[in-house]
Amino acid sequence: MTIYEKISISISSIALVVSLLSVIFSKINMNKIEKIYYGQSELAIRESITNAKNKITDILSNVNNQNNLYTKQCMKVAIEQLLNSYEEACTKYIDSKIDKKRFKKTYFNEIKNLVESEELNQYFNFGSKYDAIKKVYNEWFNLEK
Repeated sequence: MTIYEKISISISSIALVVSLLSVIFSKINMNKIEKIYYGQSELAIRESITNAKNKITDILSNVNNQNNLYTKQCMKVAIEQLLNSYEEACTKYIDSKIDKKRFKKTYFNEIKNLVESEELNQYFNFGSKYDAIKKVYNEWFNLEK
């Protein structure tokens, strides 16, 4: 083997090691970025749900019997905003765009209470638009599926 072949093999070996290290560091950084993305998504979901709940609370605290129809309309819109926030959250859960274990731990009772609530029953009847919420509920609570 000539000196040039030895140098060529050495340079190739070094390049291989550098490439492997690059792949390893890239994977580590991607995991960190994914965790940051999950955290931001979860924070945005929580903020959206909290804002919708606060809106309902504001409406209830300002109930005026003189504008009963207006109050009912405002409540309907606020409830739909809340359900839309949960729907978006459940869609992200289904698509694995958030940490599923943490999501279930955080929203287990909230999803159960939403779907089983008599006041909100009309929103989860056949043909309703909240399919992701119903799908997550069935996954967690309907053991026959």
